[in-house]
Parts: sequence; C-alpha cells; structure tokens
Amino acid sequence: MAKANQAYHKRDLYSDVTAELESGATPWIKPWSATPAQTMTLARYYAKQAVKQELRRQGLRPQHIAARLINEAALAYLDQHREELITKACATLTTFEQKRRR
Repeated sequence: MAKANQAYHKRDLYSDVTAELESGATPWIKPWSATPAQTMTLARYYAKQAVKQELRRQGLRPQHIAARLINEAALAYLDQHREELITKACATLTTFEQKRRR
C-alpha cells in the first residue's frame, strides 16, 4: 500500500519548466512548434525508438522486454539528449505544418 505522503509521479515536468522560465532561462521549445505538448510527445517517441534500436543492436527483441523498462530507459535517454530530440521534433512538426498549409 502506498504511503499518503509519497508522490506517485517521479517527475513534475510542468513545475520544472515553470521554474526554468521564471528564473529567466530561454524556453527550450522552439517558437515555431505547434505546442509544447506535441513537441514533447514526439521527442519521447524518438527517445523510445532510439532505445528500441539499441536493444535490437544488442541482439534483444523489444517486444520481449517489459514496456515499463523501455519507457524508463526512454526517459533517461530523453534527459541525456533533450536538446537533440526536441530540435528533431520541432523540425518534424514544422514540416508537418508546412505540408498541412499547402
């Protein structure tokens, strides 16, 4: 049974980002991205794909590994490669937006 004072979520991304912005840091979400939620969703997707690709490189099959473990590894990968993944996600969203406008 979980303790009442124990947090269920390990990270509070909203609080982290809000604190960064209030401290005067420049936003790490590019202004042309549709929304921060779309950008982070796509960045998490790319992180998850990178983790799965690494597992395959090691000769493992991702479908035989618990999704929880893959998600935890993807979050760690996202933390380590945040700028790269967000830049890639922003570029993809920009491309989608340009194609949508045609």
